[in-house]
Amino acid sequence: VDPYYFIYQAEKLGYHSQLIISGRNINESIPKHIVENTINKLIENEVLVKNANVAILGLTFKENTNDTRNSKVFNIIQLLNKSGINTIIVDPYIKSEEILSKYNASFSTFQELQDIDAIIIAVPHTQFKEISLVKMSQLFRDKKKKILIDVKSIFNSEDLEKYGYDYWRL
Repeated sequence: VDPYYFIYQAEKLGYHSQLIISGRNINESIPKHIVENTINKLIENEVLVKNANVAILGLTFKENTNDTRNSKVFNIIQLLNKSGINTIIVDPYIKSEEILSKYNASFSTFQELQDIDAIIIAVPHTQFKEISLVKMSQLFRDKKKKILIDVKSIFNSEDLEKYGYDYWRL
């Protein structure tokens, strides 16, 4: 469950598990990879990166829970903010005060989202899987530039193409 604990215990016994360490290094680099691809999609769609509005759906470590321990979404928020991007968080399992006190991000409900330039679906909460692509289309500032970053591949790529989304999935 905790690879860092496994690595620590293995090293105490004189073993150096390069496979586990390499896996951790890959996992640690994923937020940067997601942000780079989000920024690339913004640029490809001629959306100004600075002050772009990016909605992040999901903050928790696992779907349908309020546990944020080990969540890499916080890293995504920080990297987007460093790039001058406005981040708006939607997570039905988290209280807004918790987010606002820790990170420079706005908290919203899905119903309140508007003028979005890109959406990152980071956690596959059941509520997010049930969102219609037509309803999601209404959230975008420019209805012809609907950028969707589907980290957990919860949507069907053919459906996304049919509704005119420019999407990327991990």
